[in-house]
Amino acid sequence: MIEKVRVGCFIYDVNITDDPIIVENKSDYTGLIDYHRNIISIKSGLSKDNQEEILFHELMHAIKSYFEISFTQDDEEKIIDCFAKGIYQILKDNKDLID
Repeated sequence: MIEKVRVGCFIYDVNITDDPIIVENKSDYTGLIDYHRNIISIKSGLSKDNQEEILFHELMHAIKSYFEISFTQDDEEKIIDCFAKGIYQILKDNKDLID
């Protein structure tokens, strides 16, 4: 897994963690982006493909934030997840797409 990733002018550390990922008092999350500390956390113990897809999901949040794109709260996770899964699948299935 990549250790750092740049989105715009920000560099995010990518951490695989054994710790619970807690959002709003819920601990069943598999990924989280911390915009203040520039850290993307991904739950350990998942398959490589699952961790990579979660990374893409969190990167879509980073892109949304960087370009100040706004969605309704109800739509954001669904839209982010669709784009993350779609882009991940395209890149996995078309390895020569980007040199």
